[in-house]
Amino acid sequence: MGIYKYKIINPVKSNKLPFFDERKGIFYVPINKVYRYYVEAIVSHENGNIDYFILLSNVKFDINAKLCHSDNYGRTQIRIKGEMKDYIINETKERGNVSVEYIESIDDYDVFKVI
Repeated sequence: MGIYKYKIINPVKSNKLPFFDERKGIFYVPINKVYRYYVEAIVSHENGNIDYFILLSNVKFDINAKLCHSDNYGRTQIRIKGEMKDYIINETKERGNVSVEYIESIDDYDVFKVI
């Protein structure tokens, strides 16, 4: 029997899924591929919805590319700032974790959507 008609007020964060560590200010993404650079990006739709993306690469493919690191568990560590940070914090308070979905590879970088 599920608890679907109730809202969970303090969801548990899983370290095996993408999560944001507020104490360190780092977004952990378990991708199992080592990346060196990232760019935060958004796509605004006409209806007012906004989609958030992380572009990851091993080469500095853009002037806005920042360094990211990988830990011993194969998770990419990203220092998210600004609008995307606010979105991720709000979503993790609601759901515990966010999802990161691979979208495509373009030239030198891979595109991941933050859901």
